[in-house]
Amino acid sequence: MKINASAVVDKNTLKGAWVNIVFDELGNLPIPPQVSYQDGYLSANYYPHELKEGLGQVLANSNSSLSKEKMEELRILYDSIDEEDGNNIIVVGKFKQ
Repeated sequence: MKINASAVVDKNTLKGAWVNIVFDELGNLPIPPQVSYQDGYLSANYYPHELKEGLGQVLANSNSSLSKEKMEELRILYDSIDEEDGNNIIVVGKFKQ
């Protein structure tokens, strides 16, 4: 299992902390190493096989707190990913306050 920890620094106090950033709309899927941050948003660059593997783990987790509707959306996304596709998948998210 990969653990992606990021450091966040408050610009006013200059205090920092380690955070574990996840996409809650994707079943708390961890962010990949290729991430860009700007103006309260992040964009993550997933290889197709990595995103499909992560979604597969979310879908296999019967203890998930996601609704049946959200799980069905993730299942549709999972089924639509072609691991052999040469294009990466970009996921854009907004930070919660």
